[in-house]
Amino acid sequence: MRQYVFDNHQELLDAWWNWVHLNQKNFEQLLKNHLFLTKKTFTTFMREQMSNSINPPVKAIASVEQWLDEYGILPEENKYSYDEIKLFLSLKNAHEEQRPIVCSPKEDPPEGITMQHTYALIGIKESKISHRKFVILRNPHHENRNWFSHYFFYGGRHSIERQENGTTMLTISPVKRSTITMELRDFAHSFAYIDCGRSLQNKELCKQHAENLHHPNQGFEHIS
Repeated sequence: MRQYVFDNHQELLDAWWNWVHLNQKNFEQLLKNHLFLTKKTFTTFMREQMSNSINPPVKAIASVEQWLDEYGILPEENKYSYDEIKLFLSLKNAHEEQRPIVCSPKEDPPEGITMQHTYALIGIKESKISHRKFVILRNPHHENRNWFSHYFFYGGRHSIERQENGTTMLTISPVKRSTITMELRDFAHSFAYIDCGRSLQNKELCKQHAENLHHPNQGFEHIS
């Protein structure tokens, strides 16, 4: 942090942490109130704390703001963060390489996501209008599952864009369907783990598959 945020100035790092420690309860309340913390919310908060502080570390706070701007650490309302873009590109590359991708929700997922389910990622797309990024997921349920199960499990959270008065609006809602489209940021805050398998284009896997077709008992352990 000293190197990347404060350009190796130890005194700025010390001043920053001392100031954060003095305002620790306010920082904790900020994170509690804003599960989707944006750059605007955080910078506004810091400036409010500065105005209420005696001798705030102005240079240290300015260094933090510059770091947030330069590296896209926090997302903006209409702009993804560096980590969000990196996640999307990783998923896109894995999907193009035909690597199986499965996603597990966090312990307290938002409405529509079932914590006990593992979802398969089956597609990636980007809006040509807003440039929002989306992932397409499939839950374990059949599309024509019994109506009674709808009382116990949602299908997922579905994102859709609509044009209203020349503005593209994003709507997110829980749905009963088994195949869903999720906006990237909503997806990132709903799932805790993402696992990728080996590429289905792998020559060794293709060779092994061909051998198993000729010798179906090979490659499987017999369980008595």
